[in-house]
Amino acid sequence: MKLSQDQKTVVKSLSACTVIGILADIIGQLIKGNFSLSDTLLFSLFLILGFLALGVFYILGMRTPKK
Repeated sequence: MKLSQDQKTVVKSLSACTVIGILADIIGQLIKGNFSLSDTLLFSLFLILGFLALGVFYILGMRTPKK
C-alpha cells in the first residue's frame, strides 16, 4: 500500500510520540527512584499497541478513494 505524504507524516508523528512517551516514563521512574523494568516493559507494550491502533484508524480514515 502506497502512503500519501499526509499518511507518512502521521506515521512519523505517532512513532515520535511513542518513543517520547517511553523515554518520559523511564526518566520519570528514574527521578522518583522506583524504576521497575517489568513496569516499563508493560507500559511500553500498551503504549505501542495504543499508538498502533490509533495509527491504523488514522491511516485508514485518510485513504482517498480511487477515481
